[in-house]
Amino acid sequence: MVEPHYKKIKPRIIVEELLEDQATQGLSSSLVDYKVWCFNGKPYIVLLCYDRKKKENGHSSVTVDLYTKDTWQHRRDLLTDKSAKYKDIPRPKCLEKMLDIAKDLSDGFPQVRVDFYIINNKPYFGELTFTSAAASHYYFTEEAQREFAKAIDLTNVKLK
Repeated sequence: MVEPHYKKIKPRIIVEELLEDQATQGLSSSLVDYKVWCFNGKPYIVLLCYDRKKKENGHSSVTVDLYTKDTWQHRRDLLTDKSAKYKDIPRPKCLEKMLDIAKDLSDGFPQVRVDFYIINNKPYFGELTFTSAAASHYYFTEEAQREFAKAIDLTNVKLK
C-alpha cells in the first residue's frame, strides 16, 4: 500500500450536494480544483486541476496547472507536461479568502495541501492532503520539488 495511513480507515460512502460553477463552465469540462500547497502554515503556490475526463480504460486525465498565490502568474516552468493544452484560468475573486482559510487549516503542519472548489465566487473546502499523488509528484519537475523541499521547515517536528 502506497499510503499506509489510510489502511485503518473504514471505507464509507459519502453523498454530497452537486456543485456547479457558472463562472468557469466555459473554461473547463469539469469543476476547477484549486489546490493550495502550504508549508509551515503558509500558502505557497496554487495548483489547478481542470478538464478532468474519464478514459475508456477507467483511468482519468486532467490538466494540471500552477499559479503563484500573490500575482496569479503561471509557473508552468515547474511542471513536466510541456504539451498540455493550458488555459488561462482567471484569478478567483475570492482568492484572498481561500488563502486565509488555507492558512488557518494548515497551521501546525510542515506541509499540507488544502483543496477547494469555487462556486459562484465562494470557496468550498474539499480536503486536506498530506501525501499528494502518494508523494510521487510526477507532474512537478525536479527543480520544483527542490524548491518546495527548501520551503519546508522540520526543526519543530518531534519524532517518536
